[in-house]
Amino acid sequence: MGELLTPKQVAEKLKVSRKTVVKWIRSGKLPGRKIGTLWRVDADDLEAFLGRAETGKAPAPEARHPQVFRPADVLRLTGVNRKTLHYWIREGFVSPSIAGSYGTHKKHLWSFGDLVAIRALQKLRQSGIDLHSAELARTLVRHIQAREGIESVPPDTLLATDGRTAFEVGPDDTSRLFGEGCLLILNLGAIVAELRALLDLEETTG
Repeated sequence: MGELLTPKQVAEKLKVSRKTVVKWIRSGKLPGRKIGTLWRVDADDLEAFLGRAETGKAPAPEARHPQVFRPADVLRLTGVNRKTLHYWIREGFVSPSIAGSYGTHKKHLWSFGDLVAIRALQKLRQSGIDLHSAELARTLVRHIQAREGIESVPPDTLLATDGRTAFEVGPDDTSRLFGEGCLLILNLGAIVAELRALLDLEETTG
């Protein structure tokens, strides 16, 4: 991944307005990603975009990037303090799944799934679960961070573990929670909905 550029920087390079750049990103014409609530364009993607413009080729369907978050975004959106997050990283409960750079600093970037995992750990801790010795919590977090399309999880989805594996349960299949001998249950859908609402609010007010 190359340097991450702001819409203003891209606009200056392309000799267009910032508004036009944002419009291109939203439409998928120009590959872009969100870091928190801010749009950024990878310098490598911009170079490829310029190459396509010269040849008249359309952008690839997969040009859009998943939303990514800076450490400050993670702390703000999840409500976890820096000391706790660093402890969870050190103990192997959670880790940033995206390595990259922004501005002049090399830092880890976090995905939306990472945010869900961190918020899940926070919920478990608030409910009295001792994370220091809870391998069950690690099982749930591994499932969350590996799950594709977590942004679209239905709001009534539960995540449970029997100690060996984690599985999701919808409202029509709650009997499975008893049949599988669940040891820990988490309201995954509610956490996803909560984070999505926060992001929507920030984008609206920002």
